Amino acid sequence: MNKTVKYILITFATILSVFLIWYKIDSTPYGGNFTLNNENGKWKFSQNPKKINLLYFGFTKCGSVCPTALATVSNAYGELTDDERKNVRMIFVSVDHKHDKPQDVEKYAKSFHKDFIGVTGNKEQIDETIKLFPAGYVIQKNTNSVMGYSVSHSDKLFFLDKEGKKIAEITEPRNPEKIIAKIRKHL
Repeated sequence: MNKTVKYILITFATILSVFLIWYKIDSTPYGGNFTLNNENGKWKFSQNPKKINLLYFGFTKCGSVCPTALATVSNAYGELTDDERKNVRMIFVSVDHKHDKPQDVEKYAKSFHKDFIGVTGNKEQIDETIKLFPAGYVIQKNTNSVMGYSVSHSDKLFFLDKEGKKIAEITEPRNPEKIIAKIRKHL
């Protein structure tokens, strides 16, 4: 075998290997069942899941990102038909485990729509949940903040099936029509 043929075969094998590794990583399913707390105690995703479950990570004292996202989801949810709404639920997860109590998170979520669910947990529960998704958060001291701390978090709306597996996502969910279209696509 001459050097050119060897070079072509090695290059092809390398490209194929990189593609297979990328495909394996990219096709890794996100999501699953998780347990957090609501105002009544333990709450599990697997309790009464809907055909489409929307999931958003944030915190109740968020200045604009969370309220804007949840208001947009609420607008989209309100545009669904009654039959469509029966197959959709919205779950807001607070990552601010030190300051957001389950009853506060539930009240906050319901302030956007009476059907929305608000849950949180201790740091371990939240970390276990968030690592199921391509999401993250950081809480740090911030003397410039009125609260004395700041929370940076992913700004993504996840669409989950009945098993909690991610089937879609929208980054910066600010468009109700886009949310409605994704919901209807997966119903």
